[in-house]
Amino acid sequence: AASIAEEAGTDPDVPPPPKIVRSAARTPGDWSASSPEPQPAE
Repeated sequence: AASIAEEAGTDPDVPPPPKIVRSAARTPGDWSASSPEPQPAE
């Protein structure tokens, strides 16, 4: 799971969503602003 976030950070072509999902797992109050549904933490 960590490698996915790292790849998204190193590859400029990859959209930011992956990082937002990681944050969503930690901040349940933050995901509501970006995603209508909380993503399951891996």
